[in-house]
Amino acid sequence: LSIRAGVNALQLRLVTDSISVGTFKHHLNTLTRNSAIGLIVMVIIFILLAQIPFATMLLSNGFFITAGGFALGWFASLLAKGQIKPISHPD
Repeated sequence: LSIRAGVNALQLRLVTDSISVGTFKHHLNTLTRNSAIGLIVMVIIFILLAQIPFATMLLSNGFFITAGGFALGWFASLLAKGQIKPISHPD
């Protein structure tokens, strides 16, 4: 879902009218929220497994790649939100 929201947001990035900018911001907010929730869940799983001796050894590289992907999606969407501005056209 986060990847789909990111793709939709990137497609809308080229549009300049205010309605599309609002839609783009909505997609970025969704991406930010989903990435943050996923990252928090991954951290909670890691913390809970750290309480069991040797349980963290069971985690594969995929776990850490997924957690890193959530962190990257969250950070990138925050950066993108700061750069959204409608382009004003001279009338």
